[in-house]
Amino acid sequence: MQIFWVSGAVGQIKTVNLTLKTLVVGLFLFAVLLITLGSTLQFFGFRMAIEYDPSIARRLGNLHTAVELENLHALYEAKLGDVNAQLDTNRTKIKELDALNQKLAVMATPAVIRKDKSNLTGIGGRFEPLEPTQSLSPLKLFSHTARDIELLNNQVNQSVVNTKRYMDWLESKPINSPIHGPISLASGFGARTDPFTFAQSFHPGLDFPSAIGTPFFAAAKGKVVEAGWRNGYGNQIVVDHGDGYSTRYAHAERLYVKLGEVVQQNTLLGAVGSTGRSTGPHLHYEVIVSGEKVDPIKLLRIQP
Repeated sequence: MQIFWVSGAVGQIKTVNLTLKTLVVGLFLFAVLLITLGSTLQFFGFRMAIEYDPSIARRLGNLHTAVELENLHALYEAKLGDVNAQLDTNRTKIKELDALNQKLAVMATPAVIRKDKSNLTGIGGRFEPLEPTQSLSPLKLFSHTARDIELLNNQVNQSVVNTKRYMDWLESKPINSPIHGPISLASGFGARTDPFTFAQSFHPGLDFPSAIGTPFFAAAKGKVVEAGWRNGYGNQIVVDHGDGYSTRYAHAERLYVKLGEVVQQNTLLGAVGSTGRSTGPHLHYEVIVSGEKVDPIKLLRIQP
């Protein structure tokens, strides 16, 4: 391609040969010029923005001044400290929860009261969707990580609270034997031949034969609602465990607790004797649920 033009007063004609190669080289040089000019303007523009208004630089290119970078570093350090503290707390709580679960496994809830266990656990709350992480800054990602660890810590805390609440409920149920060590039964729950009249009768508890003076203990925590002599039972104690559960310990030689006293599981209650309607030293043990006498052996964690 040729381009002609006339210049000067005399009308001199000039020609330029425009080839493909010339066009390509010209366009390339023009593009380089534009890129160079744009980079120069951007560089000086950011410098001016940083100097006069750092917020503009942050919006345009995520740039920060030295002071801002130092503040960000300090903020990161603070966030890291919070995260490490939460992690340490979680480790402690998880160890505590593991210890509680091991204790709970040893207690081994009897099947007869497992079905009556109330619902002591629950989770819930308002739904809050997570923000997409691709567009988040490192600081926001760090904050979200700290928040997630804090939520985990709250869940672990709630698990510890729920486990302790369940164990507290379980310890109020008569699952322990009132006689510690090797035990045997002289008479079980239900129909039997009366040892005095030899007629058929109903026996409302268990008889643990033991030597006089053998200590006996509370099968569960509760409050002493009877402590003293009662016809047929001799020296006896009744402990109210709540939820309709109570236990009776009869024919004692001595009583070590008094009316109104609060006792814990395995608190020493008295010493075995043969007071009242008894043919020999033994502990008569009853479990009453909502006013009805039930077979204590079904609740015992360790069977005779």
